[in-house]
Amino acid sequence: MPSTQPPAFLYPTTLCLLAAYALGVLYGLVSPSSDPQRGMAQGFLIFMLLVVLGFAGLSWLGTHPYRPWLAWAVFVICVFPAVSLSAQGIYWVIRMLRKE
Repeated sequence: MPSTQPPAFLYPTTLCLLAAYALGVLYGLVSPSSDPQRGMAQGFLIFMLLVVLGFAGLSWLGTHPYRPWLAWAVFVICVFPAVSLSAQGIYWVIRMLRKE
């Protein structure tokens, strides 16, 4: 009988990515600025922090044995920006090497 639990790496990886995203948002919230649009930016950053916390809650709900699909969905959504950035970096390195 196949296991319904996702692999052991899934939860720590997801939570580390969510923590990194939350720290980035918090850094933006506490950084000093004299920009006239600061209020709008703070509102957006607070919204993004709530989104990250919502994903953390969904990840916690995904630990239930009958909802492994939820854990996988949160993992895919969280890992996409990191993989996308890595793929972009690889693309730029290959492009620079081909120019020479």
